Amino acid sequence: MLILQDIGSEFLAPIALEHLQANPIIEGDLYEGDLLNSVCSLNDEFWAEHPQDFAKLRDAIRLALKLHHFKKVHLVPRVVEAIRSRLQDPHTEAPFTKRHRSSRT
Repeated sequence: MLILQDIGSEFLAPIALEHLQANPIIEGDLYEGDLLNSVCSLNDEFWAEHPQDFAKLRDAIRLALKLHHFKKVHLVPRVVEAIRSRLQDPHTEAPFTKRHRSSRT
């Protein structure tokens, strides 16, 4: 829940990514994939400052989508959409999407 609220993300995201590398569809408190969904919700500025972590996130997303595709797990449709939106467009260099901009100044 703290990651969703962008509280302590500097410290919590690396820990969450370690768990996601071991199991990308790990369940936090709510449903399978909720931790991945929470980490995907971090804003573009966070990922711009942590490109190595963004690479780990992309790897976790790809594995989660493979597991979902091969029916080894069932992810909630909105989670699938949210994590897909975080994948880098292969035709661009920028790994971040404009629609996830932070409202913080």
